[in-house]
Amino acid sequence: MNGQPLDGAIVVFAPQPPIDGVVRVSSAVTGADGRFALQTNYSPRVTGNGALPGAFKVTISKSVVGTSLPAAEYRKHLAAHRKQMGDRTLSAAPEEANAFSVQLVPNAYTSAATTPLAAEVAADRTNEFTFAIE
Repeated sequence: MNGQPLDGAIVVFAPQPPIDGVVRVSSAVTGADGRFALQTNYSPRVTGNGALPGAFKVTISKSVVGTSLPAAEYRKHLAAHRKQMGDRTLSAAPEEANAFSVQLVPNAYTSAATTPLAAEVAADRTNEFTFAIE
């Protein structure tokens, strides 16, 4: 994010359109270097490495509980959240922030309906993707 790897972000590949009428979402959590390895859920008990071939909308999100940030950093993210969401119900005091988290990634990237990110997964090659979040 902002030119730096985002550690601990959730990356989701949502097929567009659904594959065989089924939405088989692939997801991963990024490491400190920003890299990730997708897993696909085929059923409640069966997962597999990677994603199925096809076109995907890509969402990225990372949230932190307000109390896990230093007070000044928390207030900065809280202000950005309020500006983006118009939400005036969130506490400005970090010690009172136990009941919610602050999204660090701009909201446009967190929903398949609004994300500008997309990927095409091919079966016949190694698939590596880099996504920039500004």
